[in-house]
Amino acid sequence: MRYVVLAAAIAVIAACAPVKPMPLVVGTEPEPEEPKPTTTPAPTTAPTPTAAPTAAPSTSKHHYTSEYPIMEYGGGKLRVILARDGDAVTESIANEYRCPITLDPTRTTENLVEDGTPAATVTVPASKTTTIARWTLIDPHKAWKVKSHFAEMFGDTASRPTRYVYALPFTAGETYPVGQGFDGSFSHTGDSEYAVDFTMPEGTAIRAARDGVVVATYDQATGGGTTDEYKDRSRANWIYILHADGTLGMYWHLAPGGVKVAAGDEVARGQVIGTSGFTGYAQVPHLHFAVVGATSGAHGTSFKFVFKTSAKDKKGTAPVELKRYTAFE
Repeated sequence: MRYVVLAAAIAVIAACAPVKPMPLVVGTEPEPEEPKPTTTPAPTTAPTPTAAPTAAPSTSKHHYTSEYPIMEYGGGKLRVILARDGDAVTESIANEYRCPITLDPTRTTENLVEDGTPAATVTVPASKTTTIARWTLIDPHKAWKVKSHFAEMFGDTASRPTRYVYALPFTAGETYPVGQGFDGSFSHTGDSEYAVDFTMPEGTAIRAARDGVVVATYDQATGGGTTDEYKDRSRANWIYILHADGTLGMYWHLAPGGVKVAAGDEVARGQVIGTSGFTGYAQVPHLHFAVVGATSGAHGTSFKFVFKTSAKDKKGTAPVELKRYTAFE
């Protein structure tokens, strides 16, 4: 028999506060003594290309594959694949996003012995499948079980920013104050140290601060506040854009239905990508912008950046809390 899968996993660099991953529990047991191969169901959304799990040899007496999705948003999802091939059992992650995803897996097992030591943190490349754990059955005639929990983060632990002067992420001629800057006392600490909040009315057009490719979006959230429930990734609306240096531009607290681009879109600096809102963990309507990567599945990192604040500003200017900025391009 097989256990019913219950999956929920949340991890994100906090838009304005750290977010703790929610637990995920997954179990599986082998089929009866003479199992028949099962067919993996097709994804419910059109995925980006992924590498299929390796087929078992035709001589294998016990072989089947089961899978379930986690971290599913606009642009893709992760598929956790458990496979048995004879006495060998593997756990793999198929990444359907157009950017790397970093995970911290933890798990408990029964009737299995590890083949080596699984890595505490794993980065799965964009549109690839990676085997992250291998076991051998202790007793092939007894039931076995894997219960896994994953903390996940958009981005690669190896990404490092190159020198770049970002555009202010709103329309030329408009002026908005920085409600919270780098190392802001309200929530710009830890993972979110280098982030900026532009206070602005809901419905303000948001523009890309740098060229890139849209890799993930979400715009189904409604409402905002400062209680813990709003720290969940699904309580805010957001866009991630992959830059040429492997970093990600993160645009947070967008309006419901406020995402104006789709995963896979190539966006140009200054292009409208969404509208601002008041969703997620926030005190007032604003845009949260940061340049981010991952340090683990549970934690991200934010990088220092500068804005081009005038035609003469060649080196760029770091945003200063409470100062007002006017876009010119």
